[in-house]
Amino acid sequence: SHNHYDHLDSRTVDMFGDSVTWLVPLGLKAWFLERGIATEKVIELDWWEPHQFSKKGSLTVKITFTPSVHWSKRTPWDTNKSLWGSWAVQIGNFKSWFAGDTAYDEKLFKEIGDKLGPFQLAMIPIGAYGPRYFMLNQHLDPAQAVLVHQEIRSQKSIPIHWGTFQLTHEPFLEPPELLADAMKKTG
Repeated sequence: SHNHYDHLDSRTVDMFGDSVTWLVPLGLKAWFLERGIATEKVIELDWWEPHQFSKKGSLTVKITFTPSVHWSKRTPWDTNKSLWGSWAVQIGNFKSWFAGDTAYDEKLFKEIGDKLGPFQLAMIPIGAYGPRYFMLNQHLDPAQAVLVHQEIRSQKSIPIHWGTFQLTHEPFLEPPELLADAMKKTG
């Protein structure tokens, strides 16, 4: 989804190498090439740009790079030199959406839902939101994740981006507790 270290792991990229085709945000291809990945194995996408994989006799897979409210930076000198975003994946009639890292933008999420949804499954972040004054423009909080679920028109969602890395100050198990509270409040 973007080049932050908790979303782009060099050891994982090295492990898979050229055995897969990498779909990456615009501006990130050079990083993969520097790691020795063949240029034909890296496909850069701009926001709203789709890419399709299809084989005769198989289902077509359509992956669209969608915007998010975040930023990119891997080193002190590359702030926002590559895009950041989310991914909509359609395999046959099944549609899913991976939010990546994002802050809240009602208009954007409704647009994603209108253009590419409804989704059967979404993966929406619920952690790394505190302190709120600092993370408000970077990460959703659990209550906002519930709104995103509704706005993209997802049937089911999996909470992500919590419980793996201690990125911020909220208690480790607070995100799912707040999510449960927000879900009760919204019905």
